[in-house]
Amino acid sequence: MSIQYHIGAKIICVNDQYDKHPLWPENFKYPVLNEVYTIREIIVNARDVTFLLEEIINEPIKWDEKTFIEVSWFSWHFRPVKETDISVFTAMLNLPPKQIHKFQVDDLPRRKVFQEEKV
Repeated sequence: MSIQYHIGAKIICVNDQYDKHPLWPENFKYPVLNEVYTIREIIVNARDVTFLLEEIINEPIKWDEKTFIEVSWFSWHFRPVKETDISVFTAMLNLPPKQIHKFQVDDLPRRKVFQEEKV
């Protein structure tokens, strides 16, 4: 099964084990396990898919003599957030009292109870 991501998608962190790079400053911000984030940018290269997140913006670091980059996060650290529409259930809670039928014991069908005869 392939997962399709897009900019603006909500994702949840499912793996917060990161290797700290020696170039990363002490105040570097990392995604946190079970926190929800928004994809700001998707970077695709020959080997990996990585994300920049709306909620985490780190200062660009010097990658080589000519390049400064903002560190992005491997996609396998995340999964999409599944949003559920509960409006049907909310509407049921807000029904006016006349539309809610309350059963009385006398309204329920009677069941005959048969007992085995002892021989």
